[in-house]
Amino acid sequence: MEALAELKKAMPADRLAALSVSLADNASRMVKDLGSGADNQHKIRIAHELTGMLGNFGLRKASLMSGALEYSARQGEDVDAAVAALENEIKLSVRLLNREIGS
Repeated sequence: MEALAELKKAMPADRLAALSVSLADNASRMVKDLGSGADNQHKIRIAHELTGMLGNFGLRKASLMSGALEYSARQGEDVDAAVAALENEIKLSVRLLNREIGS
């Protein structure tokens, strides 16, 4: 987790822990929005934002999954299964992130 190593160098542990909580809350809200029956343009915007947010924390697999979901939405494909898989991956990734930062 190279991005996490950089974040650890750049800020105190308590600030990083607070950002992790914010990440978990925002990602959860965004995934719910993806699954809420929104139109494809809305899903594309959310997935794009989520991809960057996850990537900023070095959550590579979740970020790649979100990027793939964005691509599928752009193609007009059904993304419901991808949303469920992404939700599970984000939960796992955030748990691992919290363990890594010690919160």
